[in-house]
Amino acid sequence: MGREGDGEGFLVFVQIWGMMDRALEVLRRVWGYAEFRPVQGQVVEAVLAGRDVLALLPTGGGKSLCYQVPGLVFGGVTLVVSPLIALMRDQVEGLRRRGVGAVAIDSTLPKVLREKALQEAAEGQVQFLYASPERLVMESFQEALRGLPIRLVAVDEAHCISQWGHDFRGAYLELGSLRAVIGEQVPWIALTATATARVQKDIIELLGLREPVVIRQPFYRPNFYYAVVYDVDKDKRLLQSVKKLSGSGIVYVSSQRGAVQVAERLRSWGVSAAAYHAGMASQLRSAVQEAWIQEKVRIIVATSAFGMGIDKPDTRFVLHYDLAAEPEAYFQEVGRAGRDGELAYAVALYSPQDALDMERRIQEKYPAHPFLQALYRQLEGWAGAERRLRLSLSQLTQRAQVSAHLLRQALHLLSQERLLEVQGEVGQRAYLRSRVGPEVWQGKPLSPQAEWVLRLGGAALFREGVYVDLQDWAQEMGVEYEELYRELEGLRRLGWIEHDALPEGVLAISLRGRPTPTQWEAIRHKYRDLLRAAQVRLRFMLGYYQQRSICRAQYLLRYFDEEIPPCGQCDVCRGYYRVEEVSENTLEALQAELAAYMEVPRPVREVQGFLRRRFPKSAEQILEILIAEGQVELLSDWRLRWRKKK
Repeated sequence: MGREGDGEGFLVFVQIWGMMDRALEVLRRVWGYAEFRPVQGQVVEAVLAGRDVLALLPTGGGKSLCYQVPGLVFGGVTLVVSPLIALMRDQVEGLRRRGVGAVAIDSTLPKVLREKALQEAAEGQVQFLYASPERLVMESFQEALRGLPIRLVAVDEAHCISQWGHDFRGAYLELGSLRAVIGEQVPWIALTATATARVQKDIIELLGLREPVVIRQPFYRPNFYYAVVYDVDKDKRLLQSVKKLSGSGIVYVSSQRGAVQVAERLRSWGVSAAAYHAGMASQLRSAVQEAWIQEKVRIIVATSAFGMGIDKPDTRFVLHYDLAAEPEAYFQEVGRAGRDGELAYAVALYSPQDALDMERRIQEKYPAHPFLQALYRQLEGWAGAERRLRLSLSQLTQRAQVSAHLLRQALHLLSQERLLEVQGEVGQRAYLRSRVGPEVWQGKPLSPQAEWVLRLGGAALFREGVYVDLQDWAQEMGVEYEELYRELEGLRRLGWIEHDALPEGVLAISLRGRPTPTQWEAIRHKYRDLLRAAQVRLRFMLGYYQQRSICRAQYLLRYFDEEIPPCGQCDVCRGYYRVEEVSENTLEALQAELAAYMEVPRPVREVQGFLRRRFPKSAEQILEILIAEGQVELLSDWRLRWRKKK
């Protein structure tokens, strides 16, 4: 019996290693890499053995290859769950460039194209089927999946399943039901870049992973220099930093407007920089990204939309002009530098106003329940019996009497709760299909824009139709979006095409449900808990920015349950905050002097001069400490005042 068992074990061993040989062949042939990274190899081997896997690989760890290579080895279809439309499209385009059949089905894809994608998957033309969690939990879509030869399920950004994760998505909670649809024998792999022990437990339990292999790559990157710069004048510190640092870098900001403004500021100082944000046409974003990768542009000033799926190993620094409010987001963003193993810098610019700004951003991310409920009732009143309305974003903000940012976030949350659907905004795709044959187009004189529509739409325009980003088409044509929209409307009135495009800035909102009081109460509890969890993460990050006694890397990694000795090279470890020895009596006297001197608000330079006369070697560090500890407050006119004790 023992020898028979040993023989079976040896046979399994040989089979796995045979599959690993095939995996390496796929890796070399499709991606051009000679071998897997060590942790990648462990993950791929476990998946090929048919095990459920939870893989925790930090940003830049090559998570996508951990399911893409096994997917090609297994054959059939790999079903990939992804919460971000932009990330899905990026992955699909990357696979198609390598000759691999891939398609993304999100909530915006027209029915005719959804059916075509599923048919191609059933016929073996598609190896990777990407779908949003909201689409996957629909009964009609699950029924369609039953007819597909699914061999592997990959759940990307798996932390979204946990209310303790930093980007909770309710639809993830229902993904476990897919096992009964797809088959119990199909292995699952859950992937994330950042997850605490509590979030890992949620992923395993809520997805129903069966005795999973948990593989975690240490988050610590010994080639990183972490630093926090305290100042009320961020622009001065930004310029100092980019001049001092060498190589390519990323500057993160919190808004699209901020990306444009900071990039313009850098260029005015003679620094090569470009803005990148989700509001830009995708072709323009791609052009900016490519210019940065090829080092035609030195610095990208970006919102969090930048970085997904981008691999530029020699990025030398990531600088946060606007601070990240969550450790997961911060860790992912700084992790985009230094992937070549060489020294990289993670620098955060901190001013006293930042704590208030971050608290405001969190409050806007999770709007109060009474506001959500009141907004929905307003929408119901405006929509009428048809439960549909169409108006510009500016009209909607005026009616609701809220900011555009808060309104967008509220609509996003309501759509996640499946209470409404929103179409519109920059970057929204549109469906076009010709209602007449090509001979009609060819038999009539066409405007330049119509000729472009014919050329860009291609043969698909006359079959199932095309699903495109009209901002990209407008850029390709060299016209404004509105001019292209008018042309499409003219062709529609002629009866030549059908389309669902909207004028620029216009939203089309369809109300889907009539939530009961019980549903509203469940929504209230959910977003109250999410807000509290976000505030806990914010307090952790404020501690990171404000403290000056614990190694930066050590402090940050504690959040992820990883203990390391002091890194020896961050600003704290290098002793930047060790100021001139000051006796307790002298310090008390200084604080009393400053309290009296700064009772009247003073310009920053005046305060710096006051301190320099007393402490010529460390006046700047002392002011930074006073700012970080909140003893000095920054007023709206950029003057400093001593904060009175309450």
